[in-house]
Amino acid sequence: MRKPVPYIAALKIWLAGVLLGPLLLGLGMIINELYTRGSSTIIPDGSVFMLYLLMILYGGFFSLPSALALWLVIALQYRFNQSENVFWPTILSATFLLTTAPFFIILRDLDDFGFVAAYLGAIWLGVFWTFYRLKTFPEHEPDEPLDANL
Repeated sequence: MRKPVPYIAALKIWLAGVLLGPLLLGLGMIINELYTRGSSTIIPDGSVFMLYLLMILYGGFFSLPSALALWLVIALQYRFNQSENVFWPTILSATFLLTTAPFFIILRDLDDFGFVAAYLGAIWLGVFWTFYRLKTFPEHEPDEPLDANL
């Protein structure tokens, strides 16, 4: 697990949610339209770019409180040196709550979970992009001398 600076980690996750969320939402709407109706009437045209920019603008503005709360959560986790077994469930549940709560407040119900799922998927991609690191074998560690295990 990588441990970037808390504000950098929160910024990366926030940017992933703001930039990838509308893309995942649009792809989900296109796939849903093709699956349910079998038609391509929702295939994007030229005005989609402006809609995407508006979604980024509004999403970025309205998600700033959630980004600041996420920064606090990450800083507290670093402060208390949580192990990976505690860190991952905490960060995933915090991002789940910080994503679903604003949608519940705005939409008043979560009957159409597609909006939340698109943004939650984007934010969880941001979490794994920020913190996840593949485990390396000891012989691939650059700081270890070649004869350390002899």
